[in-house]
Amino acid sequence: MKALLIVENDDIAKLASFYLRPLGLDTIRYRDPLKALDNLEELEPDALIMSARDFPRHWKSIVVNIRATRPKTECIIIILKGEYFPFEEAAKAAYLEVNGVVKEDFSDRSELSRFQKILKRYVELDESRASDRLEPGEWDRLDFAFGHPQSMATISGRIETISLTGLSFIADYPALVADLEPDMIIQDGSLRVDRDILACPCRIVRNGAMMAFKFEGMAKKDLEKLIGWGAEVLAVPCNTAHYFINKFRHEIRVPIVHIVESTIKASAERSAKGAWMISTIGTARSGLYQKVASDREYRLMVPIEEFQKEIQDTIILVKSGRTELAAGMIEKTVKKLWEIEDLPIITACTELPLAYDASCLPKNKNISSLDALAEACIRAISK
Repeated sequence: MKALLIVENDDIAKLASFYLRPLGLDTIRYRDPLKALDNLEELEPDALIMSARDFPRHWKSIVVNIRATRPKTECIIIILKGEYFPFEEAAKAAYLEVNGVVKEDFSDRSELSRFQKILKRYVELDESRASDRLEPGEWDRLDFAFGHPQSMATISGRIETISLTGLSFIADYPALVADLEPDMIIQDGSLRVDRDILACPCRIVRNGAMMAFKFEGMAKKDLEKLIGWGAEVLAVPCNTAHYFINKFRHEIRVPIVHIVESTIKASAERSAKGAWMISTIGTARSGLYQKVASDREYRLMVPIEEFQKEIQDTIILVKSGRTELAAGMIEKTVKKLWEIEDLPIITACTELPLAYDASCLPKNKNISSLDALAEACIRAISK
């Protein structure tokens, strides 16, 4: 796989190459954007990393040229910005289906993390990297705690990384877990995903300054318990939880009404042209909606991370009971998105429909993931 790097600064080029290589991307660097444009057809890059600060007039031409034949899933485009990148430029980047915009200052750990996450979201990794780990962001509501299997003390701490198969964790009080050995089973682990708490039995893989856990049938046990009580159809009204449910969904012996699939189906029926998706940062980064939309060849617009903080702030306002303020904030953000392209809004978070409904935005342009799930459940039990 090839990454086309169009930057003037040697240090930035070296750093970008360093982080592209582990993903199987060999870099081809150009300092002259016109030469790069001339050779695009021959190069056929799988990724484009280009500095908007170095080439403020050229990046849009190159992006348009690539997008004429290569969608977001076939060629990743990341624009590196300087300290100043006006809203109008961000809007153009979203309209041209740029995968992400990040600061070119990779000494900023948060910007480097965003750069890596954008790449990992779209690059098809080999099987050995299939359970790629995510670092919870500043605004992600993701926590883990468990009971010590002998002392019964509650162990709290911070999740460092998480994947479909496990997580790494730093305990608040390492002395409380010093006696735990690898391969010990933790039966009463709990994972909080936003407002939901999932049962999370797991096995200790490593203990030290940072602990490593492997999930052992997380949430699957709870769903099987519901089946034992007579449930014939299952549904989980939490978008982010489906990141984990996807791991074992096909092992469950009754149908699971999938909130993401239900929402994309409802959206496609309402708007053949596509839709915007707004959600928690965690849901956006997980790629849950992007994958289902791509599989169904449905055009899903995801706000670049410039707008994600506003969406996350809206969710926090709803959680704190300040729905009126949340309504004003979501209205402002959605109108920015409609300046880029006028498409319906998928509210892929349980709080966002509340903010949307309290706003002055047109109600017929909201596609609520909760409504889509409820309607899909009614269809499932009516069969």
